[in-house]
This record gives sequence, structure tokens and C-alpha cells, in this order.
Amino acid sequence: MSALVRRPRLFSLRIDEHPATDGWIMRHLDGTETRKKFEIPLVPTAVPPEALAHGRALEEWAMDVHDSLGRLLIWDTSFAWWMVQEPDLELLIICAPRGMFREDSDALSWLPFGTGDGHRQVNELRARYGLT
Repeated sequence: MSALVRRPRLFSLRIDEHPATDGWIMRHLDGTETRKKFEIPLVPTAVPPEALAHGRALEEWAMDVHDSLGRLLIWDTSFAWWMVQEPDLELLIICAPRGMFREDSDALSWLPFGTGDGHRQVNELRARYGLT
């Protein structure tokens, strides 16, 4: 992950309508159940450094804290950039100064941006949703 992303402190917030609490139940083959109930933060939450170790770590942290559904906003303390994960549209919207995130960077991305496969996936999503 680039030093640019690790240097400033990052924050996250669900910016859609959502319940204050949520949870899940996992039913095991032996008939037992594991239940987890958690509160979804209603105020900005600092992203811990260990969640920035790689894209998968951030994804798992975000699901544990904010749930796996809904619109998630992530930004840094400089307010130089922000991104919104749109899970229903399978889309990541990034607003940043030109050149801040290199084309071959996959920092904070759920898609393999910067690769041939990543460009293909992004182009397919643009076509599917009529984005230019």
C-alpha cells in the first residue's frame, strides 16, 4: 500500500439510511448457531492502521464495523481525496486530484485497478450502468 495512503489518518462513515444495530446468524452443520450483533457507527470512525495492511484487511474491517451493505464513505484528514463504495452498483467512486492515485495502484480498492483485468472490469461496469 502506498505511503500516501498510510501517512494520513483515515475515517469512514456509512452515508445511507441504515439501522443503528445489525447482526448475523451462522448455522453450523452440527445444528449449533453463532450469533453476532453489532452497532453500526453513526459518526465518523477512524480506520485502524492494521486495516490498511492490504485491500482485503480494509474490506474485512469495513464489513465488521459498517456491515456489508450500504454506501461507505472513506476520506483522509487532509480532505484531499475521498471515495465512496457503492456495493449495490458494484462501483467505487473516487474524487482526488489528478495523479494522486497512480493508475497501477490498488490502494483501498475492491477491484484490481491498474491491471488489464481491472480496466476490463471497470469498463464492463461503466457500460452496464451507462457511465461515461
